[in-house]
This record gives sequence, structure tokens and C-alpha cells, in this order.
Amino acid sequence: MDEELKKAKLKYEDQYSDKISGKIKDGVITKVNNDHHRRSKRVYYTLSIAMIVLILFIGSAFFSPSMAGVLAKFPYLSSFFLEEKSDMEVTKELGETLLNIEPNVRGLDSDYEDKQITVSIKGDEEYIQKVKSDIVHDLKEVLTHHNYNGFDIRVERFIPYDDNYSRSEDEKRINKEEEQILKELEPLLLEDKYDVLSYGVDIGLKRVVIDIANSESKDDIKEIKAYIKDVLAKNNHEELVIEETIIDMEKRDLADRWTDVISIISDGLEKKSDLNVTEVAYSNNTSSITLYIKTTINSADPEKKDEAKEIVSTIEEFIESEQAAPYVQEDPYKLIVEDKDGVVLLESSRKNSQ
Repeated sequence: MDEELKKAKLKYEDQYSDKISGKIKDGVITKVNNDHHRRSKRVYYTLSIAMIVLILFIGSAFFSPSMAGVLAKFPYLSSFFLEEKSDMEVTKELGETLLNIEPNVRGLDSDYEDKQITVSIKGDEEYIQKVKSDIVHDLKEVLTHHNYNGFDIRVERFIPYDDNYSRSEDEKRINKEEEQILKELEPLLLEDKYDVLSYGVDIGLKRVVIDIANSESKDDIKEIKAYIKDVLAKNNHEELVIEETIIDMEKRDLADRWTDVISIISDGLEKKSDLNVTEVAYSNNTSSITLYIKTTINSADPEKKDEAKEIVSTIEEFIESEQAAPYVQEDPYKLIVEDKDGVVLLESSRKNSQ
């Protein structure tokens, strides 16, 4: 197993059904930079005959119907949304077309910036060559119908992710022991009595990691850790250290509510070339959201302050609107605009409303 994936082997039963998580595992491996939460642009589908599972890297252009209504009321963000919405509609139609013509389709990668569509098909190379021309023809018809021209369509063999690929016997043994420990932890950690958000075992790093909601009492946390120690002793792994992280649920809920808003701001600013924004990152280490807007503005530019003010104004126009209120509520926030060297050009903030 890839070491980075092994380190991140956590269970999130409260977030994914077995059916969906299995399809995600088959089709997509996602790595996220947790330093600041960055935005990524590519959209992936994993497909089956019965359903289409949409896998979005953080920040991809996915908007709920209610958010679409919000965006339609803004001059710049509205036009940006319509562009993104069109891409999503084309991707959806491409996926539906694939399911109608090819029962073995397993993946669809739509890259609209580089004008490239990649289709993954289950089967051997002979089968791929047999169905390739029909797939390319039908997808080009969809793209042409929507005036999406000049696209390169690639059809490739789908290779599912395999836990057993190139693992040594020792790695297989460790993996089996980790799975056994996880199985024995489930009766306690997943019952309603405790608010355990996620947990994982890594024998290689000699640790058990566990995320616990800050609503848990100290006594409950002691019970959880005691149970874990008993399971580790039973499986001859007393050397593993228990690393618990207490999750501030208010902060997590804050980030959840702001997700769509931050995606819009990030993708919208980066595509508005006259604003010179290269990246938008965010953090919520406190009880507020902080957006870091990184730009290509030169520190010697005499108009740098005015450029920073325009960026802040564009963001605040959206955040402060009545329509966006259900998402941002009365949350305090801070905007930090930086030049190309990381020097702060402007800060703007909103404190708690009275």
C-alpha cells in the first residue's frame, strides 16, 4: 500500500455509505494538502451502469440548486457561475451518453481548461480498441452540440486501485493485523454513547489516531482510550501510542457552511485575470474564517493598494449580500490580500454582528 495512503487510513462511516466509498476506492485516490485548504479545479466521475458517482476535488465547480439561485443575482459571480454550470451540464450529458452506449465505462475525466476528455473502460486492450471509435464519435456529438470545439477525447483501460498491488508479505501481514484491530474497536467506537468522528491504525508509525468531538466528557475519553489499550494488548501491539484529537464541532460546522462560498470566491477570482489572483486558501483555526488571497501584484506597483481594494470589494460584495446570508450567517471573517512575494497588501475583516 502507498505509504501516504497508509498513513491516512481513517474510517468515516458517518460520511459515506459502503456502496459509495467502494466506488471511490475503485476509481479515485484523492490527496489533500491540509496546510491551508487549497482549491483544485478538475472534475472526475466514476461510473457504473446503475449510477454516476460524482467525485469532486476540494474546490471543483459543484453548486447546489439553492446556491445557483444565489449566484444568479451577482454581476461577475453570475457570469462565472453560468460558465461553470455549463461545464457541469456538459459533463453530466457526457456521462449519461457513455452509460447509454457502453456498459463497461468506469470513469470520466473532463478537463475544460486543457480541452481534454478521458474515458476509462473496463476490459482488455482489444476490447478498448473495438469500442473506442463509437465512444469518440458520440462524445464529440455532445460537445459539438454545446459548441465545445477542439477537444481531445482519449479512451483508456480502467485499472482499479488494488490494495494488494506490489505489497510484500510483511506489508500484507501488517495490513491484516491493522484490519483486525479496527474490527475489534468498532463495537465501542461506533456506538451512540460516544461521539467518535474517525479513527485509524498505523502499525508502521506505531500509533492509533482518533478524532473525538469536543462534546465528549473527560471520563468518556478515558473509557475510549482504556478500551483501545485492551484491544491493542489482546493483539500484541501494546507499543502503539494513542493520539487523540479533540475536534471543535462549532469550527467544523463553520467550515461546512462556508464550503460553497469559498469555492465560488476561489474559482471566480482565479479566472478573473484582471484581478491577478493566483490562489485562495482558507483557515478556521479560530472561531472565524480567514481567506488568504495570493496575487501576482508587484510590490513596486504604485496601484497595488487599489488593486487589493478591488479584490476585497469583489469578495465582500458577495459575502455581505442578503442572498448569501444563509451560508455565511453572521460569522466573523478576515480577508488578507498578499502580493507576489507574500507581503500583506490589505486586510479587511468583519466582527460578530450585534
